[in-house]
Amino acid sequence: MLSLSWLSSIALLFATGPVAHAATNPMHAGARGRILRLPGSFLDPWLFDESDPPESARPDVKAWAAGAEFTTVGPATQWTFYVERVGSQVEAGFWDDYESPADHNDGEWLAPSDGFGLITVGGNAGKEIAMTEETADVVLSFHVSGGLGIGFVTGEIKRWYAGNNLVSDIPIDTNCLPDSPSYERQASCADDGKVRITPVVPMVDLNVGFDLTVREHAYLRLEGGLHSMLYGGIAAGGRW
Repeated sequence: MLSLSWLSSIALLFATGPVAHAATNPMHAGARGRILRLPGSFLDPWLFDESDPPESARPDVKAWAAGAEFTTVGPATQWTFYVERVGSQVEAGFWDDYESPADHNDGEWLAPSDGFGLITVGGNAGKEIAMTEETADVVLSFHVSGGLGIGFVTGEIKRWYAGNNLVSDIPIDTNCLPDSPSYERQASCADDGKVRITPVVPMVDLNVGFDLTVREHAYLRLEGGLHSMLYGGIAAGGRW
């Protein structure tokens, strides 16, 4: 969580000084790509991560994102709008919610489809502060921004329950491995239905990075932060 000192520093940054290149290059457009990951420690309080047997290991939560961005620059703030495709890289695997005493056979096997992911649109307000002389052929700037977006879910997730699951509202084929955990049933039994997924999800953005501008007309940005998951990425494009 950001501390109050971090928040006050960011507020001060937005409140003071002009944006780099605001007068000469008021618009930018480019492409961007990102690698996203949710650290396992975020999930540990709610989900077990067992490796015996290997089939019961919890999958890594990760994704890629690629899309386009358009920026318009005002006297003190940059406004960036984006559209992108977020593709899930979460493999089919075993998900076992935390409980005490532990029962590692009652978890579900979840299998995302090949097209599972998001189509996202959103907007960020940001600031770009020149760190080198702005009249040079190559200018290095510090970039910070934040904002919101929405993601439209694509694809589906199939699920398998443990054979002895009696609380599911989805009928289970009791003739197919009725005494087996879900990670064994998924190899031999038909799926037990699909996970009900909210079709629209919020996107929260906090970005920090460094921007290289070449001859005032091309840019390359390396950045990281939060895009509803932790991420690192790169963007490149033109200014005019």
